[in-house]
Amino acid sequence: MEKPLIVLDVQNVAMRHGKDTFFSTKGIQIAIQWWEKNGHKVICFLPEYLFNYEEVSKKKKLQQLGIKNGKAAQMPDSV
Repeated sequence: MEKPLIVLDVQNVAMRHGKDTFFSTKGIQIAIQWWEKNGHKVICFLPEYLFNYEEVSKKKKLQQLGIKNGKAAQMPDSV
């Protein structure tokens, strides 16, 4: 019997894993691997702005300089 398709809102997964403090790409990896290990196909969705490397990089740089210019959910931990 085929197992159901799992659809992950990876922005929420990442923020949960990062304890609502940072966007944890490791959390996404853990979730996908767990479901796949248990025989499920997995599909993920993520807001388009998180695919814009330049924008995310700029926000991370401002954060490192101590300038708050965005939410933690807009700045992945491993960019």
